[in-house]
Amino acid sequence: MSAKELRLGRTLDASFKFVARNLLAFVRVGWLPISLMLALLALIGWTFLQPILLTYMEFIEAFAEVGDDPADVQRAVDNFSLAMEAAFESVGALNLWLGYLGIVIVSMLGTAIPMTAFIRMLALGETFHGLVYFRLGRRELNVAISYFLAALIATSAIMIVSTAIALISAMIFGGAGGGLIAVLLILGSLIVFFWVFARLVIAVPAAALDGGVSLMQTWAATRGYGGKIASILVVGYLMLLVISTVTMFILAGATNLVDGVLVSMGSNLSAYFSGGIWFVGYLAVTSISNAFFVSLFTVPYMTLKAQNAR
Repeated sequence: MSAKELRLGRTLDASFKFVARNLLAFVRVGWLPISLMLALLALIGWTFLQPILLTYMEFIEAFAEVGDDPADVQRAVDNFSLAMEAAFESVGALNLWLGYLGIVIVSMLGTAIPMTAFIRMLALGETFHGLVYFRLGRRELNVAISYFLAALIATSAIMIVSTAIALISAMIFGGAGGGLIAVLLILGSLIVFFWVFARLVIAVPAAALDGGVSLMQTWAATRGYGGKIASILVVGYLMLLVISTVTMFILAGATNLVDGVLVSMGSNLSAYFSGGIWFVGYLAVTSISNAFFVSLFTVPYMTLKAQNAR
């Protein structure tokens, strides 16, 4: 693929073809790391953040019984705010930070393990056999760190730009431009996030394939291509969001159907069967979605790498 082929249509076409050829392979690679990540996240949350989780679950149950009266809704929200404040205080600063740190680390590694495999499948044609895949080494750690830093810097850029937009808008419009300021903040934040993220995220496939590059090198390598890569990420992500949402709705309907059939047969195991079907479907959809998302920035990396090699 030449440099001039770094185009939205070509990239999406390559991504869809990659996914279509490897659906089952993605599920085989992704199910164990994602399952372990979810289990560890639940364990961390229950160990360090239990009062917060219990308060949240109690609010969900209570809110389902609240009527349509706006006063009742506001009262429920106020009670939830007070309960969450008390829950955070009961957890304590140390457990709070340990819980957050554990969540970040586990999420990074749980994402990086299948992500590394997907990148190498696309770029190098590597294949992974068997029903179980789990590799955690230096390569996966580099991928996790690169992805985390790209997202962190892009998020930090949002905060800076949002603050600047709010200050400038307030100076120009005063208190009369609240709605306009909100729109500018949302649009400005999205544009800045995807543009900065696009300039940095190709460090992830570089870490998986070539041992990694610095973020400064990544920033320099994507000069002039930030808008193209950002458009690929935005359009691809929106398509992914629609497809995965529709798939999860279909999956939910299927599990409800199975549950209804088993209940009508007098089975006491309906919840286990329907829950198992939903979880397996969730793992499959998540694995395939992650592979497609990874391809959206791996294909541009391969394109720019081919250009630089000339």
